[in-house]
Formats: sequence, C-alpha cells, structure tokens
Amino acid sequence: MGKFHPYNEFFDGDVVTVDGIVYIIAMTDLSNNTSPNDFTILRFCLEKEKFQEILFPDRIKSWEDPALCALGENLCLTRLHNDSRCDFEVWYITKNGMSNSWSKMLSIP
Repeated sequence: MGKFHPYNEFFDGDVVTVDGIVYIIAMTDLSNNTSPNDFTILRFCLEKEKFQEILFPDRIKSWEDPALCALGENLCLTRLHNDSRCDFEVWYITKNGMSNSWSKMLSIP
C-alpha cells in the first residue's frame, strides 16, 4: 500500500463504504477554529490502494456536525446549518464520487 494520506486528524464520524470505496471526513486545519474549509472527504479505493480528496459542496457557508452516509450507491453528506441546530440538509454525489458535483437532496428548515 502507498503512503498514508497526510491528514492525520479524522473527524469524529462514520466510515462509509460505497462500491469498494472507503470514505471518511478529515480535518485539514488542526487548529481549534473550524470552518467549512477545514473539512475534506478522503476517498480510498480498495482496488487501487489510492487516496483521493473530495471537497465539500461549494454552496455551503457553515457546517456543524457533518456526517457521511450511503443512500443506495451514492455517497451522501448530512449537515446541521446553524447554532440552533434547526436547519438540516442532505447532499449526494454521483456513484463514482469524483466529479465534485454535489446536489442537494433534502432541506428541512
């Protein structure tokens, strides 16, 4: 297997496997301040033994408690939107998970 991905701090969340690909949320900035740019999704292909990175959706301005899940054969990302924990969203990405074209599936204000 190749070198371990440079992000050594993984976000407290689930590891998700979709179609032989393992996904996990990692933190890119290990300081105490977290922002949407501090999180990334690591993708590890079991067949090729290779890491790749998937960015969070561009339209997201703030994240709280991001979580990964699988819905069918799609990778999904859920989030709470604000401090009152009232806004909830579910985003999904296509099966191959590499296009970085996230689509919003559900929004509960």
